[in-house]
Amino acid sequence: MPPTLAAQQIKRVVTGQPLEIPAQDYNAFADAADHFRARQRGLGFNGRSQPDRAGIVLVRNDSGADRRRFDVLGIDGPLIHPAENSADFSSRVTVKGVIPKEEHRGKYVVLQEPIPKDQCGKACIDGVCVARIVSPVGEHQYADIEDGNPDALASGYSGHARILWKRESISYEQLAIIRIGAPLPAYIGKLDGVLDSGQSAEMLIWAGDPPADTEERVTVHDWMLKSGDSFPIGTKVVVLGIDGRLYVISGACD
Repeated sequence: MPPTLAAQQIKRVVTGQPLEIPAQDYNAFADAADHFRARQRGLGFNGRSQPDRAGIVLVRNDSGADRRRFDVLGIDGPLIHPAENSADFSSRVTVKGVIPKEEHRGKYVVLQEPIPKDQCGKACIDGVCVARIVSPVGEHQYADIEDGNPDALASGYSGHARILWKRESISYEQLAIIRIGAPLPAYIGKLDGVLDSGQSAEMLIWAGDPPADTEERVTVHDWMLKSGDSFPIGTKVVVLGIDGRLYVISGACD
């Protein structure tokens, strides 16, 4: 077996000294260059890509079509299974990306470069990045996947991503700055209908300091009432967003 690069003693030269490269040293340089290029290819690197950072992973486009930068793919498990290659599985996170479905809420990536069908590239799985969203309501502060839509995230009153900046409410696609992995959203408001145990009702969101009625209505779901109990219309409630739904976690009548 030939010696490894680490084991070889490569001789140094000084300015003006005739350069004579032994075959062993030249082959060591070639091995190092091949290793570096292989790592570039494996990480989906190209000259226009941003440097690797926390929250960026390698994703294979299994959506069945070429995908644009900022498209959204649902995570369909690891690209390299630990049972197949535990060393590669442990060295970096690589995933398979598919057309997002409801089951992919909170489990998706935003592509950071165009990725052809069946090829690999970089995607954001956690942290701050630019994303394409559809946000028809100006007050929406969160976003998540839309079932069957790989082109953009859909804004809402709850979601896995917090919208840090976007333009005014528009119904078509726009670029926005988001933070994937945001804390669960919470709101206060008043019920605009009776909320029965295990059922849902409309709620008017209150915001500001002091809180005031925004006239924005959202659907909220019961999580805390005992069977047969209910909250009457006008009840002040606190709601928490989980998996695309808003759940009432506290309520008090005037």
